[in-house]
Amino acid sequence: VDGRVVEQLGTQPQQPVRLTVAGENLVRLTVTDEGGSANTTELRFILGNQPPEVRIDIDGNRSFYRAGIAPSYHVTVSDLEDGDSESGSIAAGRVAVNFAYVRDEEELAQKLSQFEIDPLVKGRELVTRGSDCHACHREKEESIGPSLQAIASRYAKRSDAVEYLSTVISKGVSGHWGGSHAMPAHPDLDGSQLRAAAEYILSLVKERRAGTGLGLSGSIEFNSHNNDALTVAIDSIVKVDLGTHYPGKYLLHAAYTDNGAAGGVPPLRNSASVVLRDTTQYASFFDGGLGYSYAKLSDRLSLAMISAPEKLGEFAHAVARGIDLSGVRELRVKALAVTTMMTGGELQLRLDDSDKVIAKGIVNPQAVPDATEPTFIFDLSGIDGVHDLRLGSVVTEENAGKLLFAIALLEFVLDED
Repeated sequence: VDGRVVEQLGTQPQQPVRLTVAGENLVRLTVTDEGGSANTTELRFILGNQPPEVRIDIDGNRSFYRAGIAPSYHVTVSDLEDGDSESGSIAAGRVAVNFAYVRDEEELAQKLSQFEIDPLVKGRELVTRGSDCHACHREKEESIGPSLQAIASRYAKRSDAVEYLSTVISKGVSGHWGGSHAMPAHPDLDGSQLRAAAEYILSLVKERRAGTGLGLSGSIEFNSHNNDALTVAIDSIVKVDLGTHYPGKYLLHAAYTDNGAAGGVPPLRNSASVVLRDTTQYASFFDGGLGYSYAKLSDRLSLAMISAPEKLGEFAHAVARGIDLSGVRELRVKALAVTTMMTGGELQLRLDDSDKVIAKGIVNPQAVPDATEPTFIFDLSGIDGVHDLRLGSVVTEENAGKLLFAIALLEFVLDED
């Protein structure tokens, strides 16, 4: 607890752990081999503080955007210890709301990682655990050096307080607080770490804010994707005209870090996000599946290939998880099968883990498949909520172990279109 070993838990491979002390609890596992070499890992648990709940409500579909439409959104935050944003006990400035356009999955992951980090929590980790600061400084009590709150109180009113403390931490200082003790330099900390540490120290006497961003309520506009259009047409092995597609996504993200709890229990952070994409999607839309593979025909075109495993009766499919079908009128599918390579077969649409067939159609093999027009138009009216979409075919004696067909494009038609 708080960096001290307070209990030896045991040596069982599956060791029961009972945590009873409020605050930060570290469960440490040390493994020693027969030669005496050892390695250690830790799990961190926070007791005595319930994590906050963050919710984003958006006017319209939560999976797809429509160009020219600016839907409204509303963010709510509640926390057992801090209160809630609706009553004002959690100030709007404490909630970080961000909206960004990303061009691909890698950029999406980077943005999510960036928005998830609270610089004050990062600074607290550095000051209390990740550096040698805690050897001389406590949050409230004087130790070898002054308390962190005393430091914050002395410098909080300076207009350059963050920059000043960052420099002091980096270069070291002596004589500012009397006595003969000197704070050493910290050349191993980079600029972002120094700033995070300084901001955390100053937050101990200043009102915490989440930084710049959107408000708890407002509207979002989709005007950053226009320069990323892809127009895809191939006339060789297959004849495919997929029209214009915008591969980028819009990310709406909200996060809140609570105040911790009594007794020095550290703060916790939670978040919510909505990812909105173009209504036209290619093979990269799928998250995987049984018998699913990804075939790249060109820089701009990839196909979702569906192959049947050997076990009869299984559903070979590609799956797209967590798709909001509220307000989706139709799903238009372009699927194809090349005579010399694929068997074709019945394409079925199923939702979640259900065996119920929502819609189906036959993909007939062709020497040069023509997917310039939708192969199927599936009626989705009346289906609401978030679902996993599965597109595929049942394994039979005739197709077991063979390549069935390819899905080239999915187009989701919204009620407003």
